[in-house]
Amino acid sequence: MNAFAAADAALFRDPNLSTLVQWQAGGEGPTTPIRAILTDPDRVEGFDGTQILTDSMIATIRTAELLVPQGGDYVQIGEDWYVVDGEPQRDAHHLTWRVTLVPEDRA
Repeated sequence: MNAFAAADAALFRDPNLSTLVQWQAGGEGPTTPIRAILTDPDRVEGFDGTQILTDSMIATIRTAELLVPQGGDYVQIGEDWYVVDGEPQRDAHHLTWRVTLVPEDRA
């Protein structure tokens, strides 16, 4: 294990930084518990010549826990469900995935 992998593992073990979430591939079947570091930066999107500030949720997930996330996968955080929006991106060292989550109404 190199220094980057060791640092990543320590960050994801820390319950103050990471959250236990449930991952559901394709929105069907069983869920898999994994740890994610969640951030919620504001995102500016353009629409018809105007800019709109929207909420977004970014989940960073270790590749050791989730080998191939895809757009359309579902994530449960507490009682709330989110869907992966777009294609996940790996970091330069291939240690983590960064995925954008949008709220999903599963009621």
